[in-house]
Amino acid sequence: MENVQRVITAFRLNNRVKISTAIETGLLANTYPPSQSTFHGDVTSFIKPIIEFLKQNNAPLLANIYPYFAYIGDPDHVTLSYAIFAQPEPDSSGGWPSEGGFGGSMGIATIYYRNLIGHAKSKAGTIHKPGKPIETYLFAMFDENLKIGPETEKHFGVFYPDKTQKYNLTF
Repeated sequence: MENVQRVITAFRLNNRVKISTAIETGLLANTYPPSQSTFHGDVTSFIKPIIEFLKQNNAPLLANIYPYFAYIGDPDHVTLSYAIFAQPEPDSSGGWPSEGGFGGSMGIATIYYRNLIGHAKSKAGTIHKPGKPIETYLFAMFDENLKIGPETEKHFGVFYPDKTQKYNLTF
């Protein structure tokens, strides 16, 4: 990250291009709700320098937080309305499968993506940074029809494997 940042700075692109990274939720403790997350103690030594780098360069630390997995893992406590940004104060990002198992459907995925994009565009912020824009990403660009694992794992893309549009989303 530091080497890439040096190149970006050398070409005077540091105000237009941000270097960032995404972390996996296995590094986090207390993951629900996401705003209450902390890092496990054994990862602090390597995550702190990354956070400092990002802070110095005014770049976000992204997290692969999948509200779908939180929902299917504990639907009694993580409500569908919370997971798809249909209730106040959502603080998650990631993706939602369009088919393949419990909770995976085109209808729910469409609502999730529209609500996530709407929240990001609203500049409502997060619980920790209200009123400030948030940076988020959609996982993934394409369905992975050859991916091994549960059927839902093949259907997180916003496009089908043949590159045709899956949703009518406006950014």
